[in-house]
Amino acid sequence: MSVRSRALVAVLLTGAVAASLAGCVPGADPTADPTTAGSAAPAATASTTPTATDPAAATPTASATPAVADAAALLMGPTSFTLVDDSGVELGTWEYRNGTGAVAALTEAFGSAPTESDDIPYEGYSSRKSSWPGFAYRDYEVYDAGGPESTYPEPDFQLEATAPVVGDVAISTLGGVSVGDTTAEVQAEHPEGLVDSGAGVSLAYFRFDETVIGTQNGGDLTNSVGVLAEDEIAVSSIRAPFVNWGV
Repeated sequence: MSVRSRALVAVLLTGAVAASLAGCVPGADPTADPTTAGSAAPAATASTTPTATDPAAATPTASATPAVADAAALLMGPTSFTLVDDSGVELGTWEYRNGTGAVAALTEAFGSAPTESDDIPYEGYSSRKSSWPGFAYRDYEVYDAGGPESTYPEPDFQLEATAPVVGDVAISTLGGVSVGDTTAEVQAEHPEGLVDSGAGVSLAYFRFDETVIGTQNGGDLTNSVGVLAEDEIAVSSIRAPFVNWGV
């Protein structure tokens, strides 16, 4: 309430008290007209008027809209990645089959622009790489745009994390595995990620969240999140989507 409103309320209340005391003077007519005895009521009504029209009280406070710049974590899933804030509120999800806006979102979340380069691997498809220290976004669609859509549900891009944190954003799988975690911890806490290649289980590679995304020649096509440990002691990188191109 403003100072002016407080002053007005004080004046009105003083008048109301004075009127009440006047009605208690000895010898007053006990049959006085009730309409005059209740003259304090309008004063009470008047005192609430400034409060009702107080702009600060009438205008609700707008809550802040979460922005990608508020991201505290990036979760790498088998078909998409998601940015969340420190309360776990989802700020946005980007499907690997559609990279529209993904680099812009990562730039805002990480707080810096990426370094752009062409990436021509020994095995696989050429891509345009957008990289930050500890993180890479490989765009396969840039060399494929305008061509016929493949019957195989190819991703437009792939992510690779080689650090647990980029900028102020923590990077992990959906289950919380991060670069730097020991393979012993991963094996103990996430045994579902162990892969038996036929020659036994290796701690150099884990596969998580395997998801069927299509079929080809009667077989299931799957995406997953790959966790690699080059020395079999600690996680060195996380890649998603992790697919076997068959080349």
